[in-house]
Formats: sequence, C-alpha cells, structure tokens
Amino acid sequence: MPFHTILKSLDDPSREIIQNKTEAIIKSKQSEILINISKPDLVTEDNQIVSSVITIKTKLPKYFDKFIENYDAIRTLNRFSSLGAITLLNDENYIGTRLTMYEGDNSWNLHMPLITISVLYAEHSITGALEKLGSGKPAPTDKSLWQPNDFKIIEQYLDKICVCNSDDKGFTAEFALTENATSAGVSGKMETALLTLKGNENHLALGGGLFSLLSMPHSFENQKELFHTAKKFNQLEMQSIDLAPHYGAWTTGNETTLSYVSFLPNLIYEINGTKNIAVNFAIWSSIRANTANKWLEAEGIYLT
Repeated sequence: MPFHTILKSLDDPSREIIQNKTEAIIKSKQSEILINISKPDLVTEDNQIVSSVITIKTKLPKYFDKFIENYDAIRTLNRFSSLGAITLLNDENYIGTRLTMYEGDNSWNLHMPLITISVLYAEHSITGALEKLGSGKPAPTDKSLWQPNDFKIIEQYLDKICVCNSDDKGFTAEFALTENATSAGVSGKMETALLTLKGNENHLALGGGLFSLLSMPHSFENQKELFHTAKKFNQLEMQSIDLAPHYGAWTTGNETTLSYVSFLPNLIYEINGTKNIAVNFAIWSSIRANTANKWLEAEGIYLT
C-alpha cells in the first residue's frame, strides 16, 4: 500500500499534512499525529517476509503531563482505548497503534478503515472518556450495529481452534496457554486466556460498537508491578515487528490481572472491506494471548 494512499484517506482542509517518503505529521487544532512506515529486513520463524510496519503516534494533550506518574489514572484511561494505547516511553508519551504487514497479505481493505479511525478517534476515545468521567455524564445510548448473527459467525471460525460460545449479546472464547490446558470451568486451573466481545457495552465517548476484552489469567499481588507490566507491554507492542496488529491497549482487568482492551465504533461496521472484522480481532487475540504468556514468563511471572 503506497504511503500516499494512506495519507489521501486522511486528507481534510482542517488538517495540515507534512510528509516525506516514510513519515507524515498530521496537525489540527486538537492534535498532532506522527505516522511512520518502514520496511524492515525480516523473515519470521515461519518464513513470512515482513513487507511494512506502520506506527501511528498521537501526541497527548499537555494537561496529560499530570497523569503520567499516576498509574491508577493511566490504567483507567487505557480501559477506554479504542484502537490505540497511552504509551509511556522515556520523554515520549503518546497514544500508539502499530500494524505489521507481510508479503502476500492483501487485507489492506480491512486495515485502511482501522488506520483512518485510529488517526481520527484515538485521542477522542480517551480524552472524551476522561471528560465524561469528570462530569459524570453517561455514555451515548446508540445501540451497537453488531448483531447475534455476527457473533455466531465468529463462533463458526473460532471453534476450530478453541473453546468458545456466542449468544445474542456477544462472544466468549478461551485460549489455551499450556499444551494440555482445559477450560477453567472444567479443571479449575487458570491455564487459559479469556476473550470477551460485547455488543451491549457502549464506549463513554464513542457510543455504540463492539467492545473487546482479552483477560490473562496470571495474578499480580503488587499493584505497581501490574501497572509497570501493562506499561512495558504497550511499549513492546509499538517497538516490536513480528506481532499481531496493535489496535488497543494493555491495561488492568481488575485489581490483580492484566487485560488487553479494544473498541470498534459503529462507524466501522458498514465500511466496505470490514465484513466479519470481529473474526480478525478474535484471531489476533488468540495470537496476542500466547505472545503475552511468553512475555510474562520472561518476566518471571508464571501461571499458578
């Protein structure tokens, strides 16, 4: 996908675009966004050739400086991520999204809308949620466009690789993290990651859509360690190359667990090329769960 094609989809009189062959800065009154496209020389372990890596970094508003050291505030705000994570890295703090593409992958019709919405709504998904939290106002009440049949289709694809179930309101799946893992409901052991997709949980700023929550089973006793793990994972998602697309944020599921959150607004439901997009998110979640399990093991954090 030529870089200019991506930028053309973002062209708007209210935004200034400064670009060269591999980078573009998109400026508006509200935000400043850096898009970078690189072509690393990498062949993966399964012989896939990386054709391009796109990163999107949305500069955080100045008033976010007071939140940077407040891990409770950051993890709470990342729970309202749509397609990007508040990423804290040295003096560079931003909302980040990353896409890795491989040779022979023709799914640009799927990723173009996701890239566009990441640019247009990454900041608003978090700052808008912050405003609602501060004012106590409820989320918009428009209903999700995802229907029971959409969740059934996800089940038809995913039941080949995991234990899963769909109903009128959403979809759940358990992804095995050990060779002989069984469902937590059967064995009582925590050896699976849980994916939940919901069509009845509106975003505070974006309203109706599809909420995605991938919950890791590892338990943290130390809150500071849990926050720093989520922080590090968001950094790794942006810095690494051979990973599933990073449209979301690592944060905390509750007081002791690690989760990955994404939200697809209704706007994306009927765009050409995004049919069954939730299937892709479910498959990426399966890959992400196993990647995260390896990262946690490298940190000395194991399943119990």
